[in-house]
Amino acid sequence: MNNNRTDEHQVLTAERPWLNVNEFCMYTGYKRSYVYKMVHERAVPYHKRPRGKFLFFDKDEVDAWMMENRMATKDELASYAAGYVAKNSIR
Repeated sequence: MNNNRTDEHQVLTAERPWLNVNEFCMYTGYKRSYVYKMVHERAVPYHKRPRGKFLFFDKDEVDAWMMENRMATKDELASYAAGYVAKNSIR
């Protein structure tokens, strides 16, 4: 794509609430083949028209999906462990 067309595409993508497969790949960093694998396994939220082949992804759903499974910090784990030990210690 030339620069003008790229800029135009970025504006359109920014204005609409969904992504196509290529845009999803650019947005998440996943390879296209892995995206199709996740879709096949229903591991990622996606939408499809009835009897259609075109996949699209709601940006808000993708953001929420990407933010799932937060990893606790060392301090949070230490606090949880201390609380667990205090609660479950043998007396």
